[in-house]
Amino acid sequence: MKLISQIRFALLILLAWGCGRHELPYNDNSRDAELYAQNVRTLVLGLADTARSSGEPQVQINMIVKELGQDDRPVGQYRQIYSDLLATSRKILDRCPPGAARPDIRKELDELTSLARKLPAKT
Repeated sequence: MKLISQIRFALLILLAWGCGRHELPYNDNSRDAELYAQNVRTLVLGLADTARSSGEPQVQINMIVKELGQDDRPVGQYRQIYSDLLATSRKILDRCPPGAARPDIRKELDELTSLARKLPAKT
């Protein structure tokens, strides 16, 4: 009887050990300027592409302005690029008031794309 109790106890321990939490360690990348730059590049390229074919490009451009307007992001060596991206995005928004006819903003979208490509790509 004692052997059965010991076996049950051993199985219970093995089961508990095997069902433990198995997750990757948490890495706080919120202060990593390189990762943030990669994410901004992806965001801007995607939204600029969508804005090209959108009937309301201000929706996509406004998302860029909101992200780059945050003052708690790790900018690192890319501060000037972010500043230029933000200025260009605001210029597009000024040219695209809600309810107005869609102006030709291809030049500004090309400029956004060109600036975003100065940021590092995801590896």
